[in-house]
Formats: sequence, C-alpha cells, structure tokens
Amino acid sequence: MAQQVPLDPHGRAENPPSNTANDDGTLQLCSDVAYRRLGIVNVVFFGSPGAGDRKWVLIDAGVMGTTGLITRAAEERFGAKSRPEL
Repeated sequence: MAQQVPLDPHGRAENPPSNTANDDGTLQLCSDVAYRRLGIVNVVFFGSPGAGDRKWVLIDAGVMGTTGLITRAAEERFGAKSRPEL
C-alpha cells in the first residue's frame, strides 16, 4: 500500500477528549477498554477494572522487552497475578 487511508485527528484513539489517563500508564477509552502505547504498538486491555484472573482479554501482546510494563498495567487494572482469558 503506497498511501495510508487518511483519518481525522479527532477519530484517533489518543485524541478523544473522553480519554482518562490512569496511574498504570493506560488511557481509558470506555468503561471496559483501555490501551497503552508501547513504542510501535498499542496494547489494548478489554475487560472491566477489577475483573480478576481470566476475566479480561489482552489485544496485541507488545514487543520484546515490554512484558514488565504490560504485566504491571494488567495487575493495576485487573488485580494482582491476574492473567488474560485470551
């Protein structure tokens, strides 16, 4: 693809005024979706805060060297030692 599809800046995830920054470095998009930008990827967490072990989904597992950042954000959001269902 020689050219990317243009996207209005207000339609991008990092720009909506409703985004709420959390202490874990994630940005809250809605009640059960948050993401964290890690270099060249956005890691997305799908599930309600405090959902617990195996009650949430990790979308895009990041890149090498970001495991600690993802784990800390997941534990902050879903609880200690909380693992994703998918």
